[in-house]
Amino acid sequence: MSRGKPKSHETGIRTCIVTGEKRHQSELVKFITDPQGNIVPDIFGKLPGRGLWMYCTSNNLERAIAKNIFSRAARKHIEIPDNLLYKVECGLVERLVGLLAIARKSGLLIAGFERVQSEVRANKIIILFHGSDGSERQFSKIITAQRQFHVFNCLSSTEQGKVLGKDIVMYLGVRPGGLVEGISLAARRLSVMRSV
Repeated sequence: MSRGKPKSHETGIRTCIVTGEKRHQSELVKFITDPQGNIVPDIFGKLPGRGLWMYCTSNNLERAIAKNIFSRAARKHIEIPDNLLYKVECGLVERLVGLLAIARKSGLLIAGFERVQSEVRANKIIILFHGSDGSERQFSKIITAQRQFHVFNCLSSTEQGKVLGKDIVMYLGVRPGGLVEGISLAARRLSVMRSV
């Protein structure tokens, strides 16, 4: 049994290897090294190994690559793939789309302008996704003065369409339920990466 304050790894607080800021691990992206010495993003948090944590904006990731911060933080030489930025972004999109697909199967997800607008007016939406390539004018028709939900525009309409197996979906609404926290965290991490 430990005495005093819990250690940072017990409370989920990690230090960003680029900025030195301390944040909860749910806000950060974990990177590990594989047996060949390559850096691998652990978007799902399932890979074993000592983590190198980063508040993953595209600028922070580019800086970590350019200034060899991964190798310095790990205290060993690490190979960085040329497409690391792309891998991280694709992984974050995959994570969010996967959670939204689970919400759909659970009956917590609704799609389409009229249905989302109706649910917003009935105050049944807790998270609203607006395609990043969508019309702000149309979006303003959904938003109410007494907004009581989170809005994210980190996914394109094509990426949102993948959730429903369609080409394009401009609006998605998430009802309250057990997946809300995970969806919100995944959307925030992707928003940070895409700086939206």
